[in-house]
Amino acid sequence: MVLRFHNVRKHYTVAERRIPALDGVTLHLDRGEYVALVGRSGCGKTTLLNLAGAADLPSGGEVEIEGVRTSSLDDDALTRLRRTRIGFVFQLLQLLPTLSAVENVELPLQLAGVRNARARALRMMDLTGIADLADRQPRQLSGGQMQCVAIARALVHDPGLLLADEPTGRLDTQTAETVMGVLIDIRRQLGTSILMATHSPAAAAAADRRLMLSNGTLVPGESLPPRL
Repeated sequence: MVLRFHNVRKHYTVAERRIPALDGVTLHLDRGEYVALVGRSGCGKTTLLNLAGAADLPSGGEVEIEGVRTSSLDDDALTRLRRTRIGFVFQLLQLLPTLSAVENVELPLQLAGVRNARARALRMMDLTGIADLADRQPRQLSGGQMQCVAIARALVHDPGLLLADEPTGRLDTQTAETVMGVLIDIRRQLGTSILMATHSPAAAAAADRRLMLSNGTLVPGESLPPRL
């Protein structure tokens, strides 16, 4: 099991008011599985992804990533976990505009002190079908090409878990289908688990399981069944 939530709760305090974000969420993600998280804006999807990515800690309950409770780790250990075992893809791509595509992809490896970063980055760009774009800067790429660069960067350190927050939300339908095809193909090749928050019916339909989040709670009766 790559990811496990057990009765996870999360609240924020704003102006001395306690604002609940998640309330008693229990879920799991198996190795190589693609799970889509659906629900209206503001229902808690991004909060859930932040907890799944060890970018935040729960107010209650347990979050385990590859068997390790995130609340048991100090800041340095959480940073190592994020850099080595988790990949992130966002709607806002966060590519560095002054770096080439391959330099953006290899950046996580350089931060982690990994040798042969350039060779590994080029291999991942080849797997995502964008090796010919290695020397271009982000401003020279289309939206879909930039998203593929972001996917290559997220996967270059071979994480067990990929978290995606509306990765096709700013793309047109055809480009979104191409990007989803890249994600699904890479998942099959690498065995990476994917947890994706999405409003896209097509992205949700491609998942092994689809979970609905409403007001910070998973709704079993409204969760969508696995695709056939």
